[in-house]
Amino acid sequence: MTSRSSHLAVALSLLMVVSVVGAAAPAAGADGGPGETGHGPAAVDAGHGPAAPDAVAPGIGGPDTADTVTRSADTVVVDDDGTGDAQTITQGVSEADDGDTVEVRPGTYEESVFVDANVRLVAPDGATLDGSSLSGENDAIRFAEGVAVDVEGFTVTGYAVGVALPRRSPAAGTLRDLTVRDNVIGVDARGAGYDWTLADATVEGNDRVGVGAVGATGDWELADVTLRDNGEEAVEAQGTTGDWAIADATVEGNDAVGVRANAAEGDWSITDSVVRNNGESRSDNITEPGIAAGDATGDWVVSNTTVAGNDHGIDASGTSGAWSVVGSNVSANTFRPERGQSGVNIRAIGATGDWSVHDTRIADSIVGIAAERSTGDWRVRHANVTGNAVGVLAADTGGAWTIHRTGITDNAVNGVDAEGASPAGDATRNWWGQASGPGPDQCVGNVDCGESLGQPANQEIDECTVVDQPGRYEVVADLSSDGTCIEIAASHVTVDGQGHSLTGTDPASDSLGVYANGSAGGLTGVTITDLDMSGWAHNGFGESGHAVRFEGVDDGEVSGVEITGGDYGIRLIDATGNRLADNEIDDATFGQAALALESGSDGNTLVDNTVLDADEYGVTVVSSSDNVFRANEIGWSSADNVRVVRGSGGNTFADNVVHDSRWGGTGSAGFSIGGGSDLTIRNNTVTGNNGAGIYISQAGSRYTVRDNTIEANGGKGIAVSDAGAATVRSNTVVGNGNTGIRLRDNGGHAVANNTVADNGGWGVSLRGVTDSDVTDNAVERHPDGGIRLEGGSSNNRVTGNAVENVHTRGTITWPTGIELTDAHDNRLSRNTVVNSYRGIHVTDGSSGNALTDTGVYAAGSGTRALALDGASGTTVESLDIGDSTAPNTTLSFEGSDVRISPADTAPSNPNGAGIGRLFNATSLGPDAYLDVTLHYEAGDATGVGESTLSLWTHDGSAWTEAGGATVDTDARTVSANLTAFGTHGAFGSSP
Repeated sequence: MTSRSSHLAVALSLLMVVSVVGAAAPAAGADGGPGETGHGPAAVDAGHGPAAPDAVAPGIGGPDTADTVTRSADTVVVDDDGTGDAQTITQGVSEADDGDTVEVRPGTYEESVFVDANVRLVAPDGATLDGSSLSGENDAIRFAEGVAVDVEGFTVTGYAVGVALPRRSPAAGTLRDLTVRDNVIGVDARGAGYDWTLADATVEGNDRVGVGAVGATGDWELADVTLRDNGEEAVEAQGTTGDWAIADATVEGNDAVGVRANAAEGDWSITDSVVRNNGESRSDNITEPGIAAGDATGDWVVSNTTVAGNDHGIDASGTSGAWSVVGSNVSANTFRPERGQSGVNIRAIGATGDWSVHDTRIADSIVGIAAERSTGDWRVRHANVTGNAVGVLAADTGGAWTIHRTGITDNAVNGVDAEGASPAGDATRNWWGQASGPGPDQCVGNVDCGESLGQPANQEIDECTVVDQPGRYEVVADLSSDGTCIEIAASHVTVDGQGHSLTGTDPASDSLGVYANGSAGGLTGVTITDLDMSGWAHNGFGESGHAVRFEGVDDGEVSGVEITGGDYGIRLIDATGNRLADNEIDDATFGQAALALESGSDGNTLVDNTVLDADEYGVTVVSSSDNVFRANEIGWSSADNVRVVRGSGGNTFADNVVHDSRWGGTGSAGFSIGGGSDLTIRNNTVTGNNGAGIYISQAGSRYTVRDNTIEANGGKGIAVSDAGAATVRSNTVVGNGNTGIRLRDNGGHAVANNTVADNGGWGVSLRGVTDSDVTDNAVERHPDGGIRLEGGSSNNRVTGNAVENVHTRGTITWPTGIELTDAHDNRLSRNTVVNSYRGIHVTDGSSGNALTDTGVYAAGSGTRALALDGASGTTVESLDIGDSTAPNTTLSFEGSDVRISPADTAPSNPNGAGIGRLFNATSLGPDAYLDVTLHYEAGDATGVGESTLSLWTHDGSAWTEAGGATVDTDARTVSANLTAFGTHGAFGSSP
């Protein structure tokens, strides 16, 4: 190691300030005020305004300003023009009961509002509370202890406190869509012991604190907020014990600390935010960090956040919790007191907990990272430490620490200073600005800086380029190109767009936004993340533009990329084992798939992507296998939302939402599967597509379609054609425009445990299907009927299904429960049909079918239990046709050209006594016959000589006994071969 250079003494004189600035911050909430130094007049510090009044003074919106009002239930409307239930907000609150809403219409209300009930206080179209003309110190909105907080839509200005929250509340509190400006304190939540949220708000220009949460014990969140130009801290969170989060925030131009979290005990986070230019305007020579977390004991993280232009960046001195700074930019934090210049980007002096800095830019300050005297373990990974006087100051550290794969360049005094560190630090495998390793004074003290990288770990991309070396690259500017912008020709490359845009400018050229080009031999481990891409199109015949193209790339990733317009959004060609996650592809308009996997792109995982408004297909999988699509949204494609073709086997689609394709017919399905085997479609929501929900065809096999919701598609719900061994199980298929489930021209299928209801044609239809099972399905309310086997369907088993075809009121339909048309040697057992027209219809040359243990029950106008019409060889065992004059009349028979229906009444038979078992049989042709057995129960034959029972027929004029009728008293059956038809029943002589 080299010793310090002679000019280090100069740096030390500058850095002495680093060890003392900010150290004098008083204990959190020492005086109970919103800040350490006693902000505000005594009345404000003692409780923000006068005590809650028993009555509001005249002239400040009290009840004496208007007559008692009559309000509409649950909502009190306040309008200052007199047209509402109240003219002042105070009056509206006084008229409201717990659970009510006080709705304030636009206007300016000069009053102080005390909320003493659990009400919602909302201004849907905006309203202003202005206290500038009120005498004394008033709060705009103040809550009584123990009431709920729910406020939305107000601008609040000119008060001592904009919104004062109670310390106690029965429920989580919410402040939404507020502008709180030009008060003394913006929002006071000190000591709040419940959960609360401030969202979609601007807090600006307040004399002192923007949001005060000192000592809060509940969990709280600031989301999508702007906190700027306040006279002291933007957020005071010191001494908090609850967990809290700040997300999507801008904290800017406040005169003191941006976010003060000193001594916070709870866990907290700041994500996706900007904290900049805080503390600059003060002239008191006190350093004011962007984020002050000194002595915090909880765990915390700053992620994807810019902290810049503050006196210090992040002050974590003396912290004992675990913390990290990830994916952020902490730069240009400087302080210029009269005695000299100082400034630290990340200050961890004396930290005893473990901490880390990852994927973060640390630049342009006096010290990049100050870790002096820290005793916890810490590490820096994939960072860029550049342009500081000292990059990392690790003097006298006592914990284990490492710096790896980090760029440590252009720091004026030292890159790493580890004088007095014990144990030794590990700063191996870093980039020092040259392939030879650290130069003089770049690495000093007790630290190993060997094994240096031969190229930058994080390199900046500020123009379109070819990346031909491994490493991590950061896009640092918005880029555009009329050709290929970023071409990657090396393995193990990460391109982090950092939210920058890549724009294609010339649709007449072959344009590619990012092209990972492994066509010449393959690439491995390419990652593209966090880019905003648009315009990557090519309008030439047969040509296509690409936003992202992975060709010959294995084990890479595309994540967090937003793509608008163009041809292909993301296209994988011969690319395997990649992960595509959290991408958004919208409005691909030039006739290609928004997201495509092609030519052996196998084993990829696609999760949490959004693909919308494609001008052609949403997602295509072509000759690519074993991919997993999970939790994606794919919708509004002009053609199929998802199309899988050409031998693409083993793909899995799970937990996706696939909706609203736009062309009619099967060419605009939710899923269109045109080849490949062993495909799984599971637990998806498939809805609103113009064609079929799921359409599978072209000679593949072993498809599994289960646990999906397939609803309101314009065509069939599920259609399987020319494909074998499909399992369709436990789906909800409801409200589609054509048949619910249709199988055609293959076999070996299983259709089981589905709920199929209210579809436009049949519930379940098999055409030309063999050796398949339709089992335990609930099939309800279809205009054509429940289950149909047709077109040569044979050797199928239809078992345990419940079919209910009672048509919806106001519709005219003639549904059949179960129909066999040109169907042969099928077995139907344990099915139940409740029907309003025909129960079971066997017709059109059907032969050799058997029905066992089946129930057919009439509902409404239903009169036809079973018809054999042009069918032969049909056997029926134990057909329950419902109630006659005795319940559950059951028949077994063979027959032809005959219709069976229930008969609940019959003329009196003078020749014998009946046992209540009746049925109707009607001839449907000249060769009609019915070889029937009527079953009865022991109690039916009371009062009749059981051995004398016989079948009788009433032909409309008289009863005649069927020739050759027999009775089996042990089996309790009466049998005959009927050739005359009418009403039939069992009668016998009295004993």
